[in-house]
Amino acid sequence: MSRAEQIALYWDFENIHASLCTLRYGPHWYRDKMNRHSRQPALVDINSIMEFINSVGEVNINKAYGNWSFFFGYSFDLQNHAVDLVQMFPRGSHGKNGADIRMAIDAIEDITLNPHISTVVVIGGDSDYVALAQKVRQRGKRIIGIGVRETTNQYWMKSCNQFKYYSSLLVKSSSISSLEKEGYETGDLEDAKKLLIKALGRIAAETGETKIVKAAIKPMLIRLDPAFDESNYGFSTFKSFLESCQDVISIHNGEHDHHISLKSPEDLARLETNARKLHPYELILQKQHVHLPDPTLLTTGIRETFALFVEHGEISGYPLFREKLDERLKAKGIEATAKDLNNIQQVLFRTFCFKLNYERQTLSIQPDVASADMLWVRAVSYLVKRITDNLEEPPDYEAMSELLFGDTENAGHLRDIHDNELWKRNSRE
Repeated sequence: MSRAEQIALYWDFENIHASLCTLRYGPHWYRDKMNRHSRQPALVDINSIMEFINSVGEVNINKAYGNWSFFFGYSFDLQNHAVDLVQMFPRGSHGKNGADIRMAIDAIEDITLNPHISTVVVIGGDSDYVALAQKVRQRGKRIIGIGVRETTNQYWMKSCNQFKYYSSLLVKSSSISSLEKEGYETGDLEDAKKLLIKALGRIAAETGETKIVKAAIKPMLIRLDPAFDESNYGFSTFKSFLESCQDVISIHNGEHDHHISLKSPEDLARLETNARKLHPYELILQKQHVHLPDPTLLTTGIRETFALFVEHGEISGYPLFREKLDERLKAKGIEATAKDLNNIQQVLFRTFCFKLNYERQTLSIQPDVASADMLWVRAVSYLVKRITDNLEEPPDYEAMSELLFGDTENAGHLRDIHDNELWKRNSRE
């Protein structure tokens, strides 16, 4: 019998709590000192997180860092799981408590003094933990990250051996039945199918077998994408995920386990060929799981979204939102595919412009979005930032405008948006 993983667990508690506040109340709520320096609502499902941790192995060290003056609403669940609460008093005018630095120092010290520790788990979404991940892996230990999908830094996620989105843990523990209904982002199943094709191709190349044992597939998926989990796409089991992908794979009965094969061996080559045809800026977005609608639809879709909420105030969930948006576009003689509607919704969702009423299960627009122009700037700013943060050379605004809008007319607007973002970032620093 193999020895269970020996785990050291570290919570950047304010980070994950603030991320969930952003999802529920909007991006500015937690930044407000009046809100931040008061008793905090209990949003983090500690039991669901610990259920996953305990399934990985035995917890030897369990430390949570935060200003516990405001988080005492979590005290029962934290004590129930024997969490060591490390008090972090705010420092400086921005109230940053330095938890990331303290956690990193403690983690390295703990795994040095306790060589039996085999796995480090960090709960938080900051890029500050990339260096910690590198040091942990240099010492031959595994590192698992847990963070809120919508706010987690992509480089921190990729630096882990495995990364779990908080929402996927809720699905696994049956705390929620639907990601979208509860206000979490649902992964694009087409992305998962592409990853599955790559994984099967990689295993086939290594083994020479075209029919792959099911048990070998998920570890390869996680090697290719540390954040892969079928729960990200709304599936509670890996089996149900595979069954949904039968347009690209075939499932065969085996002696001890199912065997999986590509329906067409040419799928992988075709996927790689199509990827090479994408614009470099679109490739940057797709690596972050951001998908664009048809460029002629982006501006119209954003403006019609604002008009839709002005007309209705609240809408009963995301499916009805897509249906109503489709109706408005058709009334203007514009045909949008289901994929286009999903992509418009995804871009807007990433800007935290939607407000979900959890009691009535209705959607509205955040109060700070006062016009269609504001919503457009908010969405486009997000896309510009996602592209420019991953460039080593100066941005080509005309190429960016062509990608986003199908013409070069908005190149000047994109330059202004980027310059404004840089100014805001520098002023904060």
